[in-house]
Amino acid sequence: MTKDNSKVNISGLRSFYLLDPVAKLILDHFSKFVNNMGTTKIDQLLWRLSNEQNPPSRGEVIKFFQKLGELGCGHLVWGRRGGKTRFVWGSNLTDVSKAAAGQDIKIGDAPTPAEVEEAEEEAANGALGALQEDNDLVEHPFRLRKDLAVRLRLPADLTKAEATRLAAFIQTLPFEEGQAATA
Repeated sequence: MTKDNSKVNISGLRSFYLLDPVAKLILDHFSKFVNNMGTTKIDQLLWRLSNEQNPPSRGEVIKFFQKLGELGCGHLVWGRRGGKTRFVWGSNLTDVSKAAAGQDIKIGDAPTPAEVEEAEEEAANGALGALQEDNDLVEHPFRLRKDLAVRLRLPADLTKAEATRLAAFIQTLPFEEGQAATA
């Protein structure tokens, strides 16, 4: 049972969701989560949202989390000395996303580190099962450009010969200046 986390400004959260397209995008993304997180890393979220039609910029994501902090959902921690900039949740992430979308829900506290670790172990065990069901494909994220991440889904048992064939194929994709593209 979740307890009411009265420090969250629910009416402000709902207004933020309705009026800010970046807030709606991110909160809708969070609403798909099954497990809660104690911390959300900015870079990781940017990567997850990179395939959206209009992915938010780093500045927009930081402003989003600053506003969530003002609304009582947690606080932004700036990366220093190699640490990553992240949002530390004071409230239950999935409850916040549901409340923002208008659901009548009591917002609980963020999970403890032990609860997060337990959920991650369960998710990892589930992911192994899903990998077996997905023909043993492994997703390989790759940041091609500063503002573009791509993902390749390849067999877990990819051979060196297959990797060489794939590399040769990728080398045929770029167009040199003045070269016409054909379909």
